[in-house]
Amino acid sequence: MGIFKDVYCAECGTKVGMLSRTKLIDESYICSKCRNELPGFIRNYADENYTIADYRRAKEWKQDAITRYSDIYKQTESYGDVSVDSVHGLFCLGRFTKGITPLLRFEDILDFDFAFNPQEYKEGILGNKVTGDTHFCVTMREPIFYYETTLEHGATAKAKKSFFGNTVTYEHPRRLNEFETVFIEAYIANMPDNADNGVDEIKQAMTLFMIDDFGATDVAGLTATRDALLQSFQKGNNERQIAKINSAYELLRDKVGR
Repeated sequence: MGIFKDVYCAECGTKVGMLSRTKLIDESYICSKCRNELPGFIRNYADENYTIADYRRAKEWKQDAITRYSDIYKQTESYGDVSVDSVHGLFCLGRFTKGITPLLRFEDILDFDFAFNPQEYKEGILGNKVTGDTHFCVTMREPIFYYETTLEHGATAKAKKSFFGNTVTYEHPRRLNEFETVFIEAYIANMPDNADNGVDEIKQAMTLFMIDDFGATDVAGLTATRDALLQSFQKGNNERQIAKINSAYELLRDKVGR
């Protein structure tokens, strides 16, 4: 009698060896070929968090997303490996290939964030600056996954030292700010009008205002963020987007620290 029992892929039934299989959280296995049928931006999350049922739902979602959106996708902005179609409310993680790459909907976002990680301060004749990496992360509800990526290495931003030289204050890189604005505007334009489909209105409002912890901001900070968001929608017929911003502000105002 052998010490090890044979293991088969729960999706295709192929016998799999130690180096050609992934164990899911429900103790089932999938072979490397079936694993690679998931989009690259889902695989690592799926390895640690999916059951075979989750895998199959994600696989079905992939084909549906390709069928429904691949022909209409028109990139309007991009930064790093993230691109946006503001017209159709879609975005892409990684390089887009028509008929192959599944596209994601802004309305399915649970949370997202942009960040700048400065690593080096430099002084120069034309001004001081910091250099570092810019990052993006997103959590989706359809399909369920979390993804993070570095958008740019060696991004630069204006900076200055304090009078005593013990602290450095800095701006965010211009390209990061520009893309973040585009992304937020597309998110607002495609936010569900109410908490249907299991969407938590408070969580949605926190995502819009980039709040992770109510104690980390106050009403003044919240108001400043609202005003900056509203400024993006001053031109054109944007009453719906403006109403969403104001509604989110009202939901959060009584919850943030004063």
